[in-house]
Amino acid sequence: MERIRRSGCGLALAAAASLYLGSNTAGAQAAHIEFGSFDVSVPFGQDTSRVVKCKSGTLLSGGYHVDNDPKNHRVIREYPTLFAGVPHWRVDIHNFGSTDPKTRFHIIVLCSDATSPTTPVTVDKNIPPGTLYFARVDQTVMTKDVVNIYSAKTDGTALVALTTSPPGKDFDNAAPAVSPDGSRIAFMTMRHREDAGTGNTSEVYVMAADGTAQARLTNNAVNDDDPRWCGNDRLVLSRAISDGTGDIVEIGIVDRNGDGNSDVSMNVVTGSTDDYQPDCSPDGTRIVFLRRISGGHRQIVLVNRNGTGEVVLSGPPAVNEQPRFSPDGKRIVFGSNRADAASPVRDIYTMDAADADGDGMGDNLMRVTFSSDGSGSSQPVWSPDGQWIFFTMSGPAKASLHIADKQGFTVSPAILPAPPSAFAGDWR
Repeated sequence: MERIRRSGCGLALAAAASLYLGSNTAGAQAAHIEFGSFDVSVPFGQDTSRVVKCKSGTLLSGGYHVDNDPKNHRVIREYPTLFAGVPHWRVDIHNFGSTDPKTRFHIIVLCSDATSPTTPVTVDKNIPPGTLYFARVDQTVMTKDVVNIYSAKTDGTALVALTTSPPGKDFDNAAPAVSPDGSRIAFMTMRHREDAGTGNTSEVYVMAADGTAQARLTNNAVNDDDPRWCGNDRLVLSRAISDGTGDIVEIGIVDRNGDGNSDVSMNVVTGSTDDYQPDCSPDGTRIVFLRRISGGHRQIVLVNRNGTGEVVLSGPPAVNEQPRFSPDGKRIVFGSNRADAASPVRDIYTMDAADADGDGMGDNLMRVTFSSDGSGSSQPVWSPDGQWIFFTMSGPAKASLHIADKQGFTVSPAILPAPPSAFAGDWR
């Protein structure tokens, strides 16, 4: 039997046969072995990831073993990482040359005995400073959680409410997006849902970065949502039409005649499809967005700023969401259930904002998170330096805010205590 691969942590992992006996020692520290086995399908040229945590005791180290075709199905990385605040051992496996995508591999974790002193797995402390913007539950009306927009530092301090809703009113404020110069925030609001003529719809507002000077930019009987900046004076947003379709619209941020509508408005993408959740490239030349297709799947689509040159980047059918350009415009981060299209659980991925090989998917796909224990990861946004990703981790009863490095080597504990639930918006 092939010897178990192991990390460079200096722990004396034995050969596979002895590891499966379920006991071991690490120096003078009492420890035991636990493992998980996985039957996976890894298409040629692609990779997948799996994680295992200790059921008892504390994670000390880990290893792996590939049962079949280890020459082609090879582990490219293994490392300790945090998911939902719990240390796991993660293994990334890549299919380098096999036409048969199926393989079976095992993750072995070395765990301290429950009463033994442990060596903790720490989170990367190099997360850069900055301000996070997000929607957070601040009241419940009947059975509906009402969210408002908040900001906080990346370490969770300096929590500030930037919008409020009247007590007892189901008036969400959400989807904050900060202008490139940091001076303004665009957002979606439901504060007009009881107004005659435009009731029960969402509208787009803009405000100063401290929450003052809130001004309305859309005023109609359809839903406007998902505002994102194209430079410091224009926004792209999604407009849900009453017939079930949706358009990508560009507007200005000035309303000189006071009618609640931007002085500038034009359709970028329009037609018989449902298009939404746009983002504008940092140089203002391209827009990426979602398109709802049959079976509930959502494609990731890239177009020029004027709506021409459409390219689909999403790959196999899946529920993709919230594509966002990296600060240099070269990569796109998004949430997806592409690992299992039958599952509602989503994870974070990145890919190139290009399809050079013509396979219908952004090149150099990388999986950043691998959700476990019923959690899911979604709503990703980039850090200003493009090295980190701010996102929402959702579980059965709450949604919390986390930060991961762009390769997924480390995932932070919750930025703020949860509940109440919170949902990632932007980072400046």
